[in-house]
Amino acid sequence: MGNQDTNNPLWGLLGFFVPIAGVVLYLVWRYERIKDGKYALVGAIIGAVIQISLSILLRVFLIDLLISGYTYF
Repeated sequence: MGNQDTNNPLWGLLGFFVPIAGVVLYLVWRYERIKDGKYALVGAIIGAVIQISLSILLRVFLIDLLISGYTYF
């Protein structure tokens, strides 16, 4: 009962918001719950790529803002 593959895409949502948890779930489930582990891993990869991309864009924007000497007044 505890090791049934539920084929639930919500594991991908968990992996998206917490990529480390998605990778860990994949490593734990890679032989027993193959589809659940795959959802968690895919969500983790997508989440990590989006988080890294947004981090780079934010840093570029803030550095550009500081270099240009933008003032609010």
